[in-house]
Amino acid sequence: MPLTKLKTPSSDSSRLDNADISVVIPIFNPGDYFVDHIISIVALLEPLSQKIELILVNDGSSEPIFDKIPDSILGKLNLTEHKKNLGKGAALKTGFRLASGNWIGFIDADGDIPARFLIQIIDAVSLNVPNNSADIVLASKTHSESKVHSSLLRKISSSGFNYLVKLLFSLPISDTQTGLKLFSRKVIDSVLEQSVENGFLIDLEILNLATIRGLSKFKEVPVTIVKRHNSTLSMSTVTTMLVGIFKLKLRLRKLTKTTVTKLNQVD
Repeated sequence: MPLTKLKTPSSDSSRLDNADISVVIPIFNPGDYFVDHIISIVALLEPLSQKIELILVNDGSSEPIFDKIPDSILGKLNLTEHKKNLGKGAALKTGFRLASGNWIGFIDADGDIPARFLIQIIDAVSLNVPNNSADIVLASKTHSESKVHSSLLRKISSSGFNYLVKLLFSLPISDTQTGLKLFSRKVIDSVLEQSVENGFLIDLEILNLATIRGLSKFKEVPVTIVKRHNSTLSMSTVTTMLVGIFKLKLRLRKLTKTTVTKLNQVD
């Protein structure tokens, strides 16, 4: 079924029309490959049998991003934006609230993850639907079949982050931060209103919130990372993420205790 523009998002963030799968693309100064990336995504999704909606959220980019998209595909996209930069997490949550799909996910806008891997993760969902064997399907850089082309500094920082996450959180997965995931509608409905992360820790938060609620059937799939968008890893960024991780750990610990207490009261 071809991609269609289901309904223009309104200012009150009402949901779009019904879809099988909703894909949110959070955008903030995405770099030179953005337009080609969006064109590739549309071209690959259009022949699929599922009804798919693409929701692009411009998170206060410094230039008019949507003006760069060719008119030929604009009618197949749902566009919304923040007047100022609020963070990746905030952009995703804006898209999630608009999404109507039974499965809701996202792919990063910069093209570091080629569009074909979105098809792969959708195929993984389609194969899992009959026996309901997954709540969350996510691309993983640490999968044995994955290929990661990035700087040594990036690889070291990613390994360090994953090690810290493994120490602090009880997640049955090895990579929480790769920018390609699909969540069941039940996961999004269960965690969205309790999410407070507006930055890059949104992935880690959602995965933990889902686990606390017993929605912890994860399926990891391989991915190729082709570094195209130049970015810097500053000490301030590292420090912010480290502080954020420990704050998230403390908040989730309190939430877990509250959840256990409520369950005991029910019993």
